[in-house]
Amino acid sequence: MNKWQRKWERLDDKAQWTKRLIPNVKMCIDRRYGLVDYYMPQALTRHECFMENLHGFGQTDDDTCWYCGEVNTVEHTLYNCDRWTNERLRTELELGEIVTSQNMTQILMESETAWGIVMKIVTNILQTMDRNERYRQMV
Repeated sequence: MNKWQRKWERLDDKAQWTKRLIPNVKMCIDRRYGLVDYYMPQALTRHECFMENLHGFGQTDDDTCWYCGEVNTVEHTLYNCDRWTNERLRTELELGEIVTSQNMTQILMESETAWGIVMKIVTNILQTMDRNERYRQMV
């Protein structure tokens, strides 16, 4: 496990976001609960429907958020975009704390209940963005 952790820490710049969310590989490997759906890996790896990613691959003309005009990154979407304020407030009330990129993995590991609450907001936000992106492509 130590060898794996050292290798993880040496990964290149492309993995910086994921390493920020998961600084300790063992913590995630040893968890005893928490199924991972389609959307959680998208959030952990910055893939899917984030405009920064789509723009980088030439699939969109710009990298701005549909809802507020800021650069649309996974961090912006999950933690800062005004469009998702109500969802974040509900999550904060359920958990008793604010979810940030610095504490999300820690919260996920606290309990099965916390895992479910965080998974719910990530899935809801990314499903909505996914639907919106499909609609945008059709128009």
